[in-house]
Amino acid sequence: MEKNYLSKFIESSQALHCNANHNMKENFTSILNNFDKVIAEKATFLYNKHNEPLDQNQILSLLESHNIYDEELVELYSWKNGIFYNPIEYTILYDYSAEGVILPLEYASSLCNPDDGYHLWKKNFFPIIGNYGGDFLLYNSDSKSKTHKMIFLYSKSALSLNPMYSYFDSVSAMLMSITECFNSNVFQYNENSGLDINIEAWTGIIRGINTKSTYWKQ
Repeated sequence: MEKNYLSKFIESSQALHCNANHNMKENFTSILNNFDKVIAEKATFLYNKHNEPLDQNQILSLLESHNIYDEELVELYSWKNGIFYNPIEYTILYDYSAEGVILPLEYASSLCNPDDGYHLWKKNFFPIIGNYGGDFLLYNSDSKSKTHKMIFLYSKSALSLNPMYSYFDSVSAMLMSITECFNSNVFQYNENSGLDINIEAWTGIIRGINTKSTYWKQ
C-alpha cells in the first residue's frame, strides 16, 4: 500500500513537472507570436530582412558550443535567424529594440570566437541583439551565476560601466518589452529614419517588466 502511494506520488510529481514545462513553452510561444505580429506590422522594413532559420541541428550545435542550453533561445532562432547588416544602408535603420536587432546566430557566434571575436566581454556572455554600431545585448550563459539567462547591455559609448548592467530579466522579458513598446506607440519605426522612442514612457515600461535588472534601478 505504501509502495503504491509512493509510486502514485512520483507519477503525479512527474506529470506536474511535465505540465509546468509545457505551460512555460506554450507561454513563450505566445510571447514570440506576439513579437512576430508587432514587428511584421509596425517595423515591416526590418521584419522582411529576417533570415530564415538554420537547420535545427545547426542551431543546437552553435548554442551548445557556447554552453547555452535554453529552450527559449532555441525557439527564438527556430523562428528567424536574425538580420545581417547591409553596408549600403545606415546602421541607424537596424533597430527595433532601442539597442538593435536580433543578430544571425552564426554571426553572433563568430563575435565570441577567440580568433576573430571582439574580446570585449567575458566568455559566458553571448550577443543576441546588436545595432552594428558597437552596442550589444548579451545573454548570460553561466549556469552558476545569479544572473543566469538575464540579458546585459554592452555599450561602446559606455565602456566605463564595469560591471555591465543587467538590462532585461530574460529572453521572454526582452520580447515582451519590445512588443509592449510598439503596441503602446512608445516605439515608432520609420524606414527612412529608424526607430523613434518616447524616452520617458519607454523607461517606465521596461522598468515595470524587468524588475530584477539593475540598469533600470539607476
